[in-house]
Amino acid sequence: MDSAADHIFHSQSASLALQKAMCELADATGRALKDLEGITLGVAFDLAVEAHGDELPDFWVIWNEWNLSLEEPPAEMGDL
Repeated sequence: MDSAADHIFHSQSASLALQKAMCELADATGRALKDLEGITLGVAFDLAVEAHGDELPDFWVIWNEWNLSLEEPPAEMGDL
């Protein structure tokens, strides 16, 4: 299974929240939204960190926390 960071951005299938975050990222980095088509969300996150530093938008803060939580191994099932 690919990580969330490996997910490729496609504006036509992205959620409204992701579309908004990517539009804001395009503005912050001096790019057009079409220039971000096909990049991974991991690359987008890195661009957001580079563009915003400590003022990272909430979307990317939450996305990163969620992404990191997916990397944890699943808990043991225990006795069934």
